[in-house]
Amino acid sequence: MATASVPLRHHVSVQLPCPTRDVASTIQRVIEVDKELRPHDVQKKMDIEEGENGTVTLHVRMHATTLRHLRLSLNSFLDDAALIVRTMDTLRTGGTDLHTGAVEQGSMWDGGVVGHAFFSTSMAEPLHAERHAAYAAVEPLCAKYPAQAGALFQTYVDLKYAARWRALDVRDTASLGKPGWAILVGEAPDASDHRQVVVPLQLEQTVDTHMFTELFAHLPPDAATTHVLLAMMSNDATVVYYKLSQGLVKPVN
Repeated sequence: MATASVPLRHHVSVQLPCPTRDVASTIQRVIEVDKELRPHDVQKKMDIEEGENGTVTLHVRMHATTLRHLRLSLNSFLDDAALIVRTMDTLRTGGTDLHTGAVEQGSMWDGGVVGHAFFSTSMAEPLHAERHAAYAAVEPLCAKYPAQAGALFQTYVDLKYAARWRALDVRDTASLGKPGWAILVGEAPDASDHRQVVVPLQLEQTVDTHMFTELFAHLPPDAATTHVLLAMMSNDATVVYYKLSQGLVKPVN
């Protein structure tokens, strides 16, 4: 019996400046298979453009079945491309260190929502996120809470465009009481209870029980008060959600 293929509904376009056409050609030839990904999960197309002023740009277009696959493929590509650029630049006679890492930028959209996303191997701060269509919603609190900026932006985009949360709001807990944190409040597509509070955090951020005690004491009245979701973002921009409940909770077998 034939099975239906999963649509490649997530897209990203990357423009990678290269010092020479040889470097661009090498990247195009060498980086064909993504590590830890099946061929049908991600498709990639690369084209080389030479400018009149001698510039060389490698245009990369990726399609993936899930946002996670897209992030993994993009991060893997940028890491490998940076290694190739550095290696070939070192081997060139009289070469200079033109690149200390991959230069990445592009347009990313999901389900017709157009915007711009910029990536790096470290997402402590969102690179050029101001060009993303969703950035205006999180910009004030990204500036107020810079330690949360990358996680706040990435979690907002993940929930709004990939998970399709409804009525997703960005709020400042300073207006509710101590402590001051940026949180997201919204409703998951399959949720039948109250809206949920999501706390975006970097994996490296230090938190303690006092912070969560204060947070539960000042949860917004229009959201569930029994639990919050911790959105922990790693350096490769992967977001993992943990459900944190207060009080006694029935164990899950």
